[in-house]
Formats: sequence, C-alpha cells, structure tokens
Amino acid sequence: MKKKNRKGRLKTSLIFLSLLFLVPGLNAEEDAFRIRVVADQANIRLSPDIGSIIIKQVPKGTILESQGKSGEWYRVRLTEKDKPADGFVHESLVTLMEPSVLPEQETEREVSFQPEKSEEPVPSVPPPPPPPPKPSRPSGPRFDIRIKGGGIYTNGGDINRGAQGFESYIREDREIPGEGEVKAAHIGTILGGEFGFQFLPNLYLYAGADQFLVKKESHVELQDEPSPLFLTTRPEIKAFPIHISLAYYLGSHLYVKAGISYYFASCTYYYRIQEGNSWYEWRGESDARKFGTLVGLGLERNLSSHLRFFLEGMWRNAKIEGFEGKNTYTESPGSVSTEEGTLYFYQAEGSENKSHPLLFIRERKPSEPGVVDPNSAVIDFSGWSLIAGIRLRF
Repeated sequence: MKKKNRKGRLKTSLIFLSLLFLVPGLNAEEDAFRIRVVADQANIRLSPDIGSIIIKQVPKGTILESQGKSGEWYRVRLTEKDKPADGFVHESLVTLMEPSVLPEQETEREVSFQPEKSEEPVPSVPPPPPPPPKPSRPSGPRFDIRIKGGGIYTNGGDINRGAQGFESYIREDREIPGEGEVKAAHIGTILGGEFGFQFLPNLYLYAGADQFLVKKESHVELQDEPSPLFLTTRPEIKAFPIHISLAYYLGSHLYVKAGISYYFASCTYYYRIQEGNSWYEWRGESDARKFGTLVGLGLERNLSSHLRFFLEGMWRNAKIEGFEGKNTYTESPGSVSTEEGTLYFYQAEGSENKSHPLLFIRERKPSEPGVVDPNSAVIDFSGWSLIAGIRLRF
C-alpha cells in the first residue's frame, strides 16, 4: 500500500514539473501584428531604403503580417516559392489593423463580436479612425535626372604627334640642336547631363549628352642666330557626344554602365613662329562625326529620399577620322591665304634620313617631294573620365 502511494506521489511530481517547463513556452509567442495595404499598390523592398530592390508588389487590401518597425518601415513576412522571406514596406502605404482582444482582457469587460463578413475579425466596438495616409509614391516607372562634371584624359592621337613633329621639323630646318619641349594635349574638363528611365527593378535606361575640351599650349625658345626663335603650338580637341546607355544596379549604391555615343567632334591646331619683329602662323579648324562606345562603374550615396550624390569612372573609346575644315596661313606683313580640305597626317623627310610627323589641312592628298605615307588624320578621343554629380529621382 505504501509502495503504491509513493508511486502515485512520484507520478504527480513529474506531471507538475513538466507543466512548470511547458507553461512559459506557451507564452513565448512572438509579438506580431497585422497591417493592411491602403495604396493602389505597395512595393515590398529588400531593405528599409527607398532605393532598395523591389522583391514583390501587392495590391490594395492585402493583409500582411508584421514583425516590427524600423524607422518609417514595417518589416513583413512573405512566402516566396514555399520559403519564408522578410521584406520592408513604407508606413505611408499601409495602415495598422486593430489587434484582436486578448483572453486576459475579457475578465475586465464583456466584449461581443459581430459575425465575420470578411477574412479578418471585426470588433463590435469600432476602432478609432486611422490617421490619413501620407501621399504614396507611384509604384509605376521611375525617372531621374543626373547633372555631372569632372575631368577627362584623352589619348589625342595624330593631333599631338603633329604638334611635336612641327617643332622637331623647325629645329632641323634651322639646324638648331636640342630636345623637343612641346607638350601633348591630354587633360581637360567635361560637363554633362542625363535623363533616366527605370524599366526593371534594378535596370535603368539613360539618354544624355556631354561636352568636353582638351588643349595644351606650349612656348619654346630656340636659340638661333642672329636672334632667338620663338615657337608656339596649341593642339586642341573638343567633342559633344550624345549617348544612350544601360545602368545595372548591383546593390542600392553600386552600378555598372555601358552604352554607345555619337560624337560631334572638332580638332584645331595652331602653330606660330616669331623671329624678331617677323612672324608667321598656321591655324586649322576641322570637324567630323562618328560613333563610339563607353563603359563605367559608379557609386552613389543618399542625401535625401529624392537626391543622391554619385561618383562615376568612365572609359570612352572613339577614334575619329575624316575631319574636314580650313587652314589659314598668316604672315606679319599682312598677307593671308586659306586652304580648305581634309586633315592629313604625314611624314616630312629631313636631312640625315630623319622624318618628322606633320598635321595640316590640305586641299589634296600631299604628294610633293619629301612627303611620306600621307593619310587622313586619326584623332583619338579615347580615354578615362572621373565624374561627380547629383541624381534627382522622382
């Protein structure tokens, strides 16, 4: 009899201990609540950021389960392809639903419920009206405008070789020893703007135009007899490229870019020789048009919900030939002569079997004695640019 009582007390103790461990677990439910979409369509984003990737779009009236709030964003639980996933929705697109009455509250007052007319319970006591929703951003296509400026480095091509060759040609013609001191034109400035259209969550189409200018003026003193010779050169290139490009966002702040450009290009050379009070100079201006390509990498930083700062590195590839224009030759006594034609690059033979690259606009392809390998000049606009600007989104 005593053994049976001991077994009963042991069994009762085990049941009591089990309840002590189970009861806390029953109350460890996550403090979740529900929200309803009040906009025509709500974007569920990957992170609480207006520029974050859209992972799902839900229509008006959709009820979502929220796990909490981060600033102006509700964290919601989704089910994508039978796998749970978390996303974020802005508070302006949803309204907080009235929570169900908990069992502990029923002891304080009797609450009756009306029969359900929809998927969600409707309390008999009407809840206070929710605050008016903030104006929601349209969930359709997004647009933006970019304004930018910076520095550019270009190869230059034949325009630089022609300026440096002119100096070496004059040195040999006048028998003046020394090394070349003419500087090549490589560095310039660039300004531009773009209009963008978002047709996928992380893909934009951009159309825009830039304008850049690259030039370098050099002054060289050649110690000739009876008086020194002063030589001036100024190669100059400028372009107005119109471009179309695609920008793919790898994240909310990093993107890659690629596109094509159509160049309205111009090339100018200026050579001047002054000896005492006498001088003579050549000035050539020419234009050409051609397609090029571009690729780039950019980084953005939020300034506000509609404004971003960006830094962009870009490589441009554009080698342009077929320049047409006019050369003007002027002497100090006042005589002027002009010649219209094509911009040519060729080698001028000097003494001791040396040749010097020259670049001039000629009416016909150069064929006089001492001219070697004449061809249409190729001006190389290829190079790097580093650009900073602002991006206005709307």
